[in-house]
Amino acid sequence: MRVYLASPLSTFWTSRYEKRLNAVRTYFREAEILEPRHLFSSNRCWLGAWPELLPTLDVLVFFTASDGTIGAGTNRELADARRRSLPTFYLDARGLRQRFALGIIGDGRDWRRYARVRVIGTGKTETPA
Repeated sequence: MRVYLASPLSTFWTSRYEKRLNAVRTYFREAEILEPRHLFSSNRCWLGAWPELLPTLDVLVFFTASDGTIGAGTNRELADARRRSLPTFYLDARGLRQRFALGIIGDGRDWRRYARVRVIGTGKTETPA
């Protein structure tokens, strides 16, 4: 199984990232975890490689910056994964969630703070199959 861990660029070299990565490793013990911080050297590299990488993925897990937002790149990764019917999970401090909503912030021109994530439902932590 191949799990892609998506997150805002601002989180790549933070303790927040490391904590979320460790959680993903716990949820998906036997999986190969693919991290964009190691896969892509630039936005241009990501734009060229992402369309080829996407069909090789089994699951996409993402998390937000500390303010609950994601950038335009993470938003695109989520949209592309959902279009392919890939299981997508939002990882917050309470665990994995499959039920979430994204709301574009302002006029959608700030690519670093593009969308805010909101959990839908009871807040119950989901466990992937």
